[in-house]
Amino acid sequence: QDGQTVSQWLQAEMKYLSAYTLPFPLVDRAATLRTREFERRGFSTVIRFPLKSAAARASVVERLTALQPRDLLFLPRLSCLTLDPGDGRRQLTRRQQPRADSVHRGYELTIEGGGGAEPDRFLVWERVLALTGAPEPVQASITQLPGRWPLLRHATVSIAVPTVVVPEPGTFSIFLPTPLETGLATHVNAPFFGDMSRTHIDFGDAESGTESPAAVYNSYLLGQAAELAVAVISEELAGQSIEDACAIVDLLAPCGQSTPAIERWNRRIVDAAKARELSVSSANWLH
Repeated sequence: QDGQTVSQWLQAEMKYLSAYTLPFPLVDRAATLRTREFERRGFSTVIRFPLKSAAARASVVERLTALQPRDLLFLPRLSCLTLDPGDGRRQLTRRQQPRADSVHRGYELTIEGGGGAEPDRFLVWERVLALTGAPEPVQASITQLPGRWPLLRHATVSIAVPTVVVPEPGTFSIFLPTPLETGLATHVNAPFFGDMSRTHIDFGDAESGTESPAAVYNSYLLGQAAELAVAVISEELAGQSIEDACAIVDLLAPCGQSTPAIERWNRRIVDAAKARELSVSSANWLH
């Protein structure tokens, strides 16, 4: 087909496949009492991960036990998660409440982890991006990403500030958290293009000397997060409560051990603030 060998065609098609096992419908003869019970309770999907060794099972149990309420931060469609690694069941619940008069899709989020611990609370804001309206280099970079990435049309960028007395370093999330620090106490989520291990996101930092398509795209999303932070500070937080003042600090002040991340965020904040000043000045001049 089009001069391709069967092997070449198959390799091209495999780029569109998930790296995980393909799902399949459960026919009646394969159903078990357990799956029928899930169906009776209204579940539409059951995912089974066969564990091939005791070591694999121990690793899964360890990871389930280590799961923290904060890991649900950027999963807005999840309201409850029940974990049962075999030695006790615990339930994580997620509740969000819109912030009054928020113009940036702001909401207050509470995540409870059970066990009598205090719930985690966050202030969260979102910005939905139409990628078809992004700068031309960004659109071009998306077309060069593998698989189905070129079909991406919208992206939601979120920033979340914990309401705690002593802040901890924020991290980047690609819906689920990564170990990568943001450079401040704020958590930043977006559909970044990262590696499969979720331990690297290419932002094209100066020390790397790269300007890959992934770096152009990821840098654009990070810039949008910084613009959102500046807009939230100016239009929602400034001159309000003590809690809002603390949120301003967490959106701006360096936090964590990653100097590159701190410098990266500072650059984006400065650029966003300058762009906002220019926009305001232009609007005043026009009026």
